[in-house]
Amino acid sequence: MSELEQEKVMRQVQAMLNKAASSQFSAERDAFMAKAQELMTKHSLTTAAIERNTGKTTGKREEQKVKGGFYLWQRRLWRNVAELNFCMHWFQDSWVPNEKGRVLNWDYKDPHRVERGYWQKIHRLVGRQVNVAATIALCSHLQDSIERAVMEYVHHDKTQHLSSNANAFREGMTDVLVEKISKRFKRRLKEERERQNDPERPDSGFGTAVALLDTIEQEKAGNYDFLHGEGEYARKLAQEAEWAREDAKAEAAYTAWAAEHPEEAKKKEEERQAAARRFRGRSGGGTSVKYVDAHSYHKGRDAAAKVGLDQQVDKGQIVGRITHAKK
Repeated sequence: MSELEQEKVMRQVQAMLNKAASSQFSAERDAFMAKAQELMTKHSLTTAAIERNTGKTTGKREEQKVKGGFYLWQRRLWRNVAELNFCMHWFQDSWVPNEKGRVLNWDYKDPHRVERGYWQKIHRLVGRQVNVAATIALCSHLQDSIERAVMEYVHHDKTQHLSSNANAFREGMTDVLVEKISKRFKRRLKEERERQNDPERPDSGFGTAVALLDTIEQEKAGNYDFLHGEGEYARKLAQEAEWAREDAKAEAAYTAWAAEHPEEAKKKEEERQAAARRFRGRSGGGTSVKYVDAHSYHKGRDAAAKVGLDQQVDKGQIVGRITHAKK
């Protein structure tokens, strides 16, 4: 892609992002976000590269809380999509005060203080506004696709919607979708390395060329500092480096001691391995639903092969606005 073509694509993406930011309708906003994300992925672009080229900020950082994540497959899906879009993601229980709630929450610091409400499971996302919105849009799209496929698999029998075979089907779909997300991310990394290592590529020397590896680290640092305070990510790296040096010293000292006392070192290693075996035996881990109903699991994998990672946005008036935004 020539420099002129690259700048044209970046202007198109920026126009999509501007339309998404100004839209008052969630469906239209999601459609513009999905189209912008599709163009960015197709041409290996990041928000940082677009900002450098257009001179505009595509979105400040924000934290979003989204209801959901009761099942492990949902958390895995959100975590991988968030990583694809340079966002931090974690899952937690959130207390929602409600006077009509049946659950009471006691404050251990003040036993006489009681709140009425309920606990709600949520996803928490931190990242640039455009990346957070893209993560939510893609996860919603994929979860909707999974639920539609599940209903078809159980022949629209709502009594079987949460059965063990339906959940095994969901696990199978999620595994394949996570594999697709991982492959897309690795493909972007591979293209970036090829671009950096091949001076004869026509886009290798552009100032707007994607520095994906640098962007990953920059976004990680920006998200961490947004959450914990300016400069905290650098302090975290410094602390981890100090711990690594201390671990290396301790390892060197143990290696020297083991060389001088081979019998005692052998006994310690046997004790360590025995303790590890006891721990594995206690933890167990339970049986994954995919192994409880292997047939449904593999049917889910087959169904996921038909699901794309890009949302469909060619609907009615939205298409007209997207087409207009490209110009």
